[in-house]
Amino acid sequence: MRKIRLQLSKQPSAHILVATPGALWKALKSQLMSLEQLSFVVLDEADSRLDESFLDLVHYILEKSHIAPDPADLEYPFNPKAQLVLVEATFPEGVSQLLSKVGSPGSLTTITTSQFHCIMPHVRQTFQRMKGAEKVAEWLQILKQRDEEKPAASGTVLVFCNSSSTVNCLGYILDDPKIKS
Repeated sequence: MRKIRLQLSKQPSAHILVATPGALWKALKSQLMSLEQLSFVVLDEADSRLDESFLDLVHYILEKSHIAPDPADLEYPFNPKAQLVLVEATFPEGVSQLLSKVGSPGSLTTITTSQFHCIMPHVRQTFQRMKGAEKVAEWLQILKQRDEEKPAASGTVLVFCNSSSTVNCLGYILDDPKIKS
């Protein structure tokens, strides 16, 4: 909270605010900011943000954001409302039920594209399923082997983890053999 308070004191208004639901909730509860003048609220990975673990936080944030319940409500200049944008690769069953707690599922407009999940031709991707106890040793082996094959010009590796604590743990593990992360 100290870092958030310091940043907001240096720059009290912004054109774009990027935040996790937890950090934004804390800032709002501490009255460090107001969301009354928002034009858009974007929930990336919306199905995850609207699951039971985040729903109370997101509901509180959306209440403070003055979301327009209907697209027609966005046209009133004297009573500004924010447009809610949900970004998600999939929209599984049940998300609309959860969304009904924070908005009107009937007012959603769905935009899709056939090229959404295309793999870029210049990006090499590999997938490896690893067992829990063997992950660390396998990862270190892969990264060391990769550095030996292509030193310096080897590019970047992107690793997806299921939690921030796993990301932190992996960072500490990679520090030991001096692998930059």
